[in-house]
Amino acid sequence: MKPVARVVAVTLLLAAAPAQAADFCAALQTVVAAAGGPSPFQSITGGAINNDPGRLATSAPLPGFAQCEIQPKRGTSDYSCYTLNLGPAQMKALEASVLADLEKCLGDKLARESETPISRWTARAAPGSYPLLALDSAAGQVAFTFTTLR
Repeated sequence: MKPVARVVAVTLLLAAAPAQAADFCAALQTVVAAAGGPSPFQSITGGAINNDPGRLATSAPLPGFAQCEIQPKRGTSDYSCYTLNLGPAQMKALEASVLADLEKCLGDKLARESETPISRWTARAAPGSYPLLALDSAAGQVAFTFTTLR
């Protein structure tokens, strides 16, 4: 399946999301829509963060995260959101909340890939395929990443 077709498949799953996760799903839908095409995330990309061309601001943050950014890379592009310096209880609560919202938006459970030292949850069509949605938590940080091929 071509990358654009995969983005369309994720978009269709998001369209059927339950109402209780509406704000998160609407924000995620904006990100997924921006991922399609030859220049992923271009429509939601702003200027460089701290003059670093590898870290670009975004106009489409996800609720619950302190910082979101675009990271263009060779062959892929990442949309990443994270929150740093959380206590263990805060980290666990944010991970559970975002995981529940993602599963409601996608209409499916995310796969648990690892538990220690990093807790990692992912959603993708097949192992090793893109786009990849990942939720990671470790050492006081919770991060969400959406990676797509260019």
